[in-house]
Amino acid sequence: MFFKNMYVNSFEYDYIRFLTDNFDYSNESDDSFSDRTRAYQKITADYKISGMSEIVGVIVSVEQQFKGKKVNYTEAHNINLKTERIIEFSDLFEDSHLAATICSNEIYLTYSALGYKKISVIRALYEIRPVNFIIRKDGLEFIFDRANIGLSGDKASVFIPIEKLKEAKPNMVIFS
Repeated sequence: MFFKNMYVNSFEYDYIRFLTDNFDYSNESDDSFSDRTRAYQKITADYKISGMSEIVGVIVSVEQQFKGKKVNYTEAHNINLKTERIIEFSDLFEDSHLAATICSNEIYLTYSALGYKKISVIRALYEIRPVNFIIRKDGLEFIFDRANIGLSGDKASVFIPIEKLKEAKPNMVIFS
């Protein structure tokens, strides 16, 4: 129920933002708000169990359509089933800023080698706030939507072994 409510709220927010962004404020007769065509959202979720049985990774693929314009994106979440709480990146390391920099650099190396031209933007974003990762017992797997990265297919991922993150002092209770 948690994810259902989360994505219903997200869809409503995204639709209102779409309408607001596309509203012609200079045209008094613009009736975009009352002339709303049907919008839809399709969500597909895949689950992965990490090394610890109480942590589950959820990969969510979202497809939205507003007035004929489609938006697709992928999100990943880690949930502690005992506490029913989403695990944040900062929960995983004593020095989460160093860990973020290491992960950002690894993602950069992977996608720059594939010729992705906007990897510097992704690098900067992940250095500030790493998201879309799945906790595995042996490291972190960052999940990307190939359409956003510029690659063909459904999903792409970058795996960063825990050994590369040792300097950031990982919480080994989570990674065991």
